[in-house]
Amino acid sequence: MSEPADANLPVPGLTRLLTSRPFARSRRAAETLVTDRQRLLQLVEQVARKDFPHAPAVPHGPEVGPAVALVLARADAIDDPDAPEPTALEAAHLRLVVAALHYLVTVDDVIPDDRPGGRVDDAAILRWVFGAAAEELGPYLRP
Repeated sequence: MSEPADANLPVPGLTRLLTSRPFARSRRAAETLVTDRQRLLQLVEQVARKDFPHAPAVPHGPEVGPAVALVLARADAIDDPDAPEPTALEAAHLRLVVAALHYLVTVDDVIPDDRPGGRVDDAAILRWVFGAAAEELGPYLRP
């Protein structure tokens, strides 16, 4: 009997998304975004304004609330001298969350959002990031 697949490992289609040029751009952008309060707040505003014209293509589309809450908490911590510095792992997960939100608002991603099914890639990346950064997102998830 074969071993069950690890739920945390990306499947081949997801691996292609995670290694795509658009997501690589979002990951590079996240490197600087996480240290800039104003840009983090702008990203949150962009996410709030995001329109999904073909939303029915992905039932239960991406739930971004916990990711946005984590980013807002990080934005507040930037200016707080008493805020603890995140560990290396927490910082890496935060960058992934910021990269996923950046990808979500990027027009030129793997599947353009103005096409039917154009939200599928966004949802896949968000779901993977939620799994990878579950510990950091946990406090922001609804019970």
